[in-house]
Amino acid sequence: MRFQVIMEKTLDDLMSIRRTILLVLLGTALTVLLVGGLSGIDADMSLEMQTQTLLDYFTLFVFLWTSGFFLTMAVATTAAGFISKEHDEGTLLILVSKPINRFEIVLGKFLALVINSLIIQGLILCLSVLSLWGILSLDPYTVQALLSLLPWVFLYSVLVVLVFGSIAVALSTLMRSRVKIMLILMVIIMLSFFIGIVPRAVFPDAYETYYLCYADLGYHLGNTYVLLLDQSGSWGMMPSNQIMMAAFTGTYPFSPEGSYDPDIGSWPSSLELTNYVQPLVSLALWVVVSIAAIALSGFAMRRKEVY
Repeated sequence: MRFQVIMEKTLDDLMSIRRTILLVLLGTALTVLLVGGLSGIDADMSLEMQTQTLLDYFTLFVFLWTSGFFLTMAVATTAAGFISKEHDEGTLLILVSKPINRFEIVLGKFLALVINSLIIQGLILCLSVLSLWGILSLDPYTVQALLSLLPWVFLYSVLVVLVFGSIAVALSTLMRSRVKIMLILMVIIMLSFFIGIVPRAVFPDAYETYYLCYADLGYHLGNTYVLLLDQSGSWGMMPSNQIMMAAFTGTYPFSPEGSYDPDIGSWPSSLELTNYVQPLVSLALWVVVSIAAIALSGFAMRRKEVY
């Protein structure tokens, strides 16, 4: 297929040694610093408590940073200039004059982005676990528990790359200004990870009554993340960190004072999901968004005036 030529050329550009090392080091260093520094692992803790605490902080910061803000920003900044930059530099005219379908140009660049992002993400996740093992002198049982989560965390990363990559490629096809593209992408990223906190905390009744959850990008990300992590079957987030997920995503009820059971003098073993939307529905919505964005990219590319 002819799109492979575009994919291989784009992938070759993205896999530069300097860029790869920079992204891997940045992603790994922040993950290890946040998880290792804030988890508060104590030698006096039981092995089970050490493992549970580390898993909690690892999954939380992977969601917010490694597979969250860091990954989405890396994907956005990479894809923002895929088509717009080619147009500005005059190379798009040469590209479309070749015997290749315009949609294949979009598809080749998008697949190169996905492959490159997932290679880097896989390296970051593996190096993060190995670094935590070495720095914190973790027990093999704890390391094994972390490794058992990696396939599911990586699968979630695949979804993030597909969604935000497809949106970035679509914007790059529709617009020429990379500044405007990045501004729009920044708004989408902020909506996904931070801005949704406001309506959930300030207008909790309206949030549920008027089905604002359907437009809450962060909720659907958190809902999908929890769904995939549950498939590991060997981990359950503690209520203290479920409340953090509640604040950022709304997947759990954000009511710490109501979750504490005074009769038993402790937290329950786990908080119930809010279930505003079934997790599988959230996953399906993200898949639909990704497919629609790529379809829009192909449509816009076919109609694009190149000069």
